[in-house]
Amino acid sequence: MLQLANGAGIPTLRYDVKTCWQPLNSQRMLLWARRFGKAEAYMQALGRKHFEEAKSASHTWNVVDAAEEAGLDRGEAETF
Repeated sequence: MLQLANGAGIPTLRYDVKTCWQPLNSQRMLLWARRFGKAEAYMQALGRKHFEEAKSASHTWNVVDAAEEAGLDRGEAETF
């Protein structure tokens, strides 16, 4: 995995980030982002936050940050 990540320009992968096994909010946000054509951008932002920045995809604030970074309205993402 590390070789693939390096080949894709990702300097490191963090596997030490604590997460729950069913990060429901991040999955729901993905479906919501898809409505606006932002699913790919959202997953890129969330994946980078989780695996590179050690910011768990289980925490709602990280999910909302990733949604905003993907171009979604932060206020709407928070209420979703």
